[in-house]
Amino acid sequence: MATIRQNRAGNWEAMVRRRGHHESATFDTRKEAERWAAGVEARLKAGEQLKPRRLKSGPLLKEAISAWKAEAQQRLSRKTLAECAKYESYLPARLACQRLGLFTRDQASALHAEFSARGPYLANRVIGWLRAVFRHASDRGAYTGDNPFGAVRKNREHSRERFLLPAKSTNLPARWPRSRRSGATIFCCCF
Repeated sequence: MATIRQNRAGNWEAMVRRRGHHESATFDTRKEAERWAAGVEARLKAGEQLKPRRLKSGPLLKEAISAWKAEAQQRLSRKTLAECAKYESYLPARLACQRLGLFTRDQASALHAEFSARGPYLANRVIGWLRAVFRHASDRGAYTGDNPFGAVRKNREHSRERFLLPAKSTNLPARWPRSRRSGATIFCCCF
C-alpha cells in the first residue's frame, strides 16, 4: 500500500514500502503521485522487486567521540577535556551505540529538551560538543550528511547574580585598575 502526503513545499510525496525495500518520488499533483504509486504496486504484483533500502552507516557515536578526543587532546586544555568527559557521561547509553547516519534532527531536539530540564547552560554545551563531534567526523570523511545538531536552537542563558561576602569585598578595590577606582561604589550583602 502506498503512502501519499503533501510536504511543506506543497509537493506531493508518494512512498511504497514492502519488506525492507522502498521506493519514493515527489510530484506536483496528488493525481500524479497516485498514478505513480499504482504503477509501482502493479509492478510489485507482477513480481518485480523494489530498490533495497539504503542503510545509513557511519561509525557509532562512541567511536566518533573517541576519534574526536584523540585529536582534541593536542589542542584543548585539560579543563575543557574534563568538561567534555563530563558531557559524555551524561549521554544515554542508547545514543552512544547508535550510528551517526541514523541520528535525526528530531532526536537532536529531543536530547536538547531533555538536557534543558537540567539547565540551559548544560544543554547548550552538550549540544555544541555533539555538533563538534559530528563536524569532526564529517571533516574526516567518516560521516556524510547533515549535522543533526547544527539546526538545534540554543537556549537563552541568563547571567548569574554574584554577591561578595564582606571579607572579600575589602580586597576588591585594591585589585581594580586605578582608572576604574574613582566613583566606584561597592555594595556589601551581610548575611
